[in-house]
Amino acid sequence: MKIEQIMTKDPTCGTSETTIGEAIAILDEIGKRHLTIVDSEKKVIGILSERDLGPFTIARLGLADCAEADVMLDSKVSEIIQETFVSAHPDDDVTVAIDLIVEQKVGALPILDKETSELRGILSYTDLLKAAKPLFENLP
Repeated sequence: MKIEQIMTKDPTCGTSETTIGEAIAILDEIGKRHLTIVDSEKKVIGILSERDLGPFTIARLGLADCAEADVMLDSKVSEIIQETFVSAHPDDDVTVAIDLIVEQKVGALPILDKETSELRGILSYTDLLKAAKPLFENLP
C-alpha cells in the first residue's frame, strides 16, 4: 500500500507569520494534532504538534498572568516550530512511514512531492491506525 492512499491530502497549514494563538485555534477547529508550517511556495519549513503548544494552552486557559499569556499567544510559530523534520513521499510504501514514525518518535510526517518538495499531504499515526483497522476486525 502506498502512502498516497491513506494520507490526508491538502492539509490545513500555517505560515511562519501564524501566531501561536492562531495555531491553537486552527488545530481546535480541524480536530488535528499537527500543523504543517509552509512558505509561500508550499515548501515545508517545519511542523508544529500539540505537544509543542502545551505550555501555551496552559496560558490560554488562564493559568498564567493575562498580559503574559497574550504576549505568549501573539508570538509567531516560527519561534517554536520543529525545523528539522522527517518526511516521506506519496509513492513510498506505508511501511516506510511506519518505520519513520516509530524510529523518529513523531506523530506525523509531511508528505512531499519527490520532484518539487511541495507539500502534498500529511500522514499521521491516526491515518495508519484507520488503514490497519480492517486487518484486525475479523481476527479471532
